[in-house]
Amino acid sequence: MCKVLRFNILYLLALLVFFVSCSKKSNPLKGDSRYTRDEAYKYIGTNPDRAMQILDSAVIVGNMSKASAELNKAKCYYMTSKYDTALIIVDRLLDKKEYDGDEDLHVEILVFKTQIASAIDDILIEWKTAEEASILCHQLGGKNLIFAADMDSRIGNLLVSIGEEEEGIKKIDEAINSIRKPATLNAFQALVNCSKRKIMALMSIEKNDEVSLLCDNLLGLLDYVGKNGLEDETPEDLVPFIDHSKGSFLCYKSLALSEIDKKEEAKKALDECLETNWSKRKRASIHLISIYYNLEMYDKCEETYNFILKNFNFGKKANETEVTIHKIMAEVAEINGDKDKSIELYNIALEKQMELIKITAKSESMKYFALYKVNEAQQVTYEYRLHIARLRIILVVISAVIIVLAIFTLRALHKKRKLKEVAENIVEMHTPDENVNKNENAKENINKSEDDKTVKQMAALYARIMELMETKKPYVNPNFDVTQLASSLYTNKSYISRTINRLEGKNFRTWLAEYRNTIIINKLCEDHNVSIDELCELSGYANRETLSRHFKIGNGITISEFKSQLSVKND
Repeated sequence: MCKVLRFNILYLLALLVFFVSCSKKSNPLKGDSRYTRDEAYKYIGTNPDRAMQILDSAVIVGNMSKASAELNKAKCYYMTSKYDTALIIVDRLLDKKEYDGDEDLHVEILVFKTQIASAIDDILIEWKTAEEASILCHQLGGKNLIFAADMDSRIGNLLVSIGEEEEGIKKIDEAINSIRKPATLNAFQALVNCSKRKIMALMSIEKNDEVSLLCDNLLGLLDYVGKNGLEDETPEDLVPFIDHSKGSFLCYKSLALSEIDKKEEAKKALDECLETNWSKRKRASIHLISIYYNLEMYDKCEETYNFILKNFNFGKKANETEVTIHKIMAEVAEINGDKDKSIELYNIALEKQMELIKITAKSESMKYFALYKVNEAQQVTYEYRLHIARLRIILVVISAVIIVLAIFTLRALHKKRKLKEVAENIVEMHTPDENVNKNENAKENINKSEDDKTVKQMAALYARIMELMETKKPYVNPNFDVTQLASSLYTNKSYISRTINRLEGKNFRTWLAEYRNTIIINKLCEDHNVSIDELCELSGYANRETLSRHFKIGNGITISEFKSQLSVKND
């Protein structure tokens, strides 16, 4: 009897051991490296459900807290562009305070929420969350001061976006100065992010010289860190981050230099940028189109535009960058002589512009929350009414632009039948006496309508420019540029560029091309048998091909067509 009882007890113990071992094999083991955040992120693009299961298992085995797992789930949704779902999870974590007193996790949740708000263009949520995160980080101190600087620079960027440029850039500078000497990777990344926001702020107010200088300083810092590393990272570990950051700063530098006609320096920065992996990203490609256009590399513009359409496509939501890119490509198509494609792209740009205006109108309440943080409530009410009035004016102007574009489209379709009228209009537009009267009337209107001292100074400089062009004829030199003009007038080229842009509404290169065009047309009106070589000498073009190309771009017809119409008119 005792033997049977002993045998049964041993049998039951064996079964118990067997079932325990089986249960251990079927459940995740505590501390198992298969159930971590990094492992979950591997499945985001291919199997999101598996990523969520790994995060749940990580909580079971004790690799992370429930709140941390929920935050990482939100990041998974963010990476797959499901921003609304990510925002719901983050709001639940904050409302229920599921971070359980873990202030570092609290900061991480707030910082991530600002990223979601930025992705969905919700300035209200972004502003409120950035302020809350900044206050919390300053209270906690220590390593959280890095996040505080990042949030402060984000607030500065928002200030710039609502027109408070001076206040915004000051806020960003304060953030940069707080992490001037980064020792860790987190601090260095925060410094790079703050610097990028300052670059975008400076570019929005066209301070391109400062952008170029800032990029040079940052590129020097990247070289130093790339050689010496950081306290928590070796130079080898920093290679991907350094390459990415260098590419972005070289791109911004090239774009800024191309805007101020420093072509050689811009091309050098562009070549260095194209050697980095960053140049293959969508954001880089969008910036590259603007650079190529400024450098007159129109084939590259089309190549990059097709690359974006093939690999990335534009987002569903309209934005200023997309509108600008389509306008640039429309101008490129027009330069290349493809009128139909140019009209199509202009129409797309206008549609996106109208959509953008609608989005702007819907987000008025969010934007004016930001203004409330800068001004008193009464001033916000006044600014709101004023902005609504401006918005109505913008809608009227856009409607007028659409009507004008439609008229030009019809004219383009009947171009061959209207060559004679075009030639007559060109002759009338370029009559010397009328041009002088137009310039004098423009100056009188400027003096009457604006008492601003700067505008009067610009008008005086413009008069000196015209006098020099008419008496000295410096434009006959094919290499004549804004630098030579500035030297002749004992001023700087930036001031001349700003003057021409302000008074004529165009850059120096376009203005000079139109001036030379006027010289050619006046000569043709006097003697339509004049040779192309003589026209080159009179107008300052280096060769026949350059003259013919610019004449076609400026007038829509070739020189031979223009001559034939003059002959018909004289007969």
